[in-house]
Amino acid sequence: MRNAIVSLLFLFMWMAAVGCSQAELDASAGENALQEKNYIKAIGFFDKAIKSPELPPFDRTNVYYNRGLAYYRLKNATAAEKDLKMSLKHWSENRKALELLIDINLIHADCAEALKNAEILLQMDEHSHKGIFTKGWVFATCPNAKFRNGKKSLEVFNGLVEEHQHEWSFYLGLAAAYAELGQFKEAVETQNQSIAMAGRNLPDWVSEYLELYRNKKPLRKMWGGGEKYD
Repeated sequence: MRNAIVSLLFLFMWMAAVGCSQAELDASAGENALQEKNYIKAIGFFDKAIKSPELPPFDRTNVYYNRGLAYYRLKNATAAEKDLKMSLKHWSENRKALELLIDINLIHADCAEALKNAEILLQMDEHSHKGIFTKGWVFATCPNAKFRNGKKSLEVFNGLVEEHQHEWSFYLGLAAAYAELGQFKEAVETQNQSIAMAGRNLPDWVSEYLELYRNKKPLRKMWGGGEKYD
């Protein structure tokens, strides 16, 4: 802790010497706190930076993103969503903000927004795995039936698996697509492939999906397992 405080003091002294504004000093201190996983402290610094009229416009998009990330790490998805939208308002090409916003769309099961933001992401990069995966995942798992399309989901994940045969999360999506189509035998087999590939990286909630498919039930949970977000 003492070393972190000393480093922060040196950072403030250096930035002051080169003529940085107080807002930029606060933004930098917030980034350090974020790296140290002190999210409450980081938010405090970002609050001060955002309130200052001295903060340059491009820095403002980064500060909103970083504060949104801090809120996200604290599992406050509602506050994170507001900041990510503000980040994108200041710079619509902020890909990191858009990708994190898509995660929050899935947490809130907001299928329309998830699809819309996935399309925007794909306009930035037509090969974006995040954008492609999101579309396939919504087609397979959305609680609202009007957004589901098992055939489209299967097409999406077959394409991803063909291109990346060792990525466990793509097999996770393929299993969900099979389940949406009522092909539970294939869903179970594919989910087991996903589990075997993931190894130590396997989240606990993946086993829940396997039990659903064994009981001939499709997946209607768009985000993880027992994690709770505001």
